[in-house]
Amino acid sequence: KGDINSLSLEELNDAFKGIPSFDIDMGKNILDVLVDNGIAQSKREAREFITAGSITINGSKCTDLEHTISRDDILYDKYIIIRKGKKKYFVGLLK
Repeated sequence: KGDINSLSLEELNDAFKGIPSFDIDMGKNILDVLVDNGIAQSKREAREFITAGSITINGSKCTDLEHTISRDDILYDKYIIIRKGKKKYFVGLLK
């Protein structure tokens, strides 16, 4: 149902096996994260996704173009789950 925050660590591991993953840097702008990891082709496209409400971080819509990845975005000190649209998921792993 999209409520990623309610999943246990074991459920997260099972649910996101085989999903594209990438290393995440704390303090990085969401636009850079989307472009650097192939979620968006360009910063223009990343801005369009965000302003259209197509990007969620751990189940919460991201509408702030200035959002930076912080400790609050990390689940279980390990994961950040980014969803583009309704069905495309990407898993960020904390370095």
